[in-house]
Amino acid sequence: MKIAIPSYKRVETLCKKTLKYLLQDCKIDLKCITIFVANEEEYKDYKKSVNKGLKIVIGKETLKGQRNFMDFYYEAGEKVLFFDDDIEGLYIKSGNKTKLFTDLLSLYKIGFNECVKHNTALFGICAVNNGFYMNGKISTNLKYIVGCFYGQIITQDRTLSVTLEDKEDFERTILYFDKYKKVVRLNMIAPKTNYYDEDGGMQITRTEDRVTASALTLINKYPQYCSLNTKKKSSHTEIKLNPRAK
Repeated sequence: MKIAIPSYKRVETLCKKTLKYLLQDCKIDLKCITIFVANEEEYKDYKKSVNKGLKIVIGKETLKGQRNFMDFYYEAGEKVLFFDDDIEGLYIKSGNKTKLFTDLLSLYKIGFNECVKHNTALFGICAVNNGFYMNGKISTNLKYIVGCFYGQIITQDRTLSVTLEDKEDFERTILYFDKYKKVVRLNMIAPKTNYYDEDGGMQITRTEDRVTASALTLINKYPQYCSLNTKKKSSHTEIKLNPRAK
């Protein structure tokens, strides 16, 4: 199993949240995990603080730069789980509630087996950790593959590289669906994370104007796949995907 974690100015968050979940709750071997940082200064900070034995790689500045760097860091055909650095855990539907899910190897196998079965290279999970809105189904239509956790079969296909700093997970979802006509989503699993409210990371550079520009870029470029989401209550400009898209 290979796990990639991009992180920027969040070493304490990384240790307290994602690494705690992976190492303590899921009992993942240190050798499975690679942390990707932006520069030499960040490398030194992380090296002092994270568990000894964890591999740290200097990638690229910006989120889109780091995402695309990671896509070409791994060999074509490798199966990689991508975690953000602020994931408190993955949760599975349990009635109308959820409970902590720690069998990551099972999730890895199911997700990638479904990708192979449906001839696609991207799988993800439900974006909202709320058992009322989750279900026990696996879908392959155009549904949002949230960027805080997803699985990817590495293709080293530059036509699948993201170009946006914000909404890059919507862009990735669209790019993979456009190529393969399917993306796999395990709708019974969701992450526990703060999204826009965690200090560090993209919060350092994100502006509302940039978020809006990214949303409008996607809507104008892929009108068959997405549109403005006016129903969702949010301080940021939101888009929605067309689940009936072909």
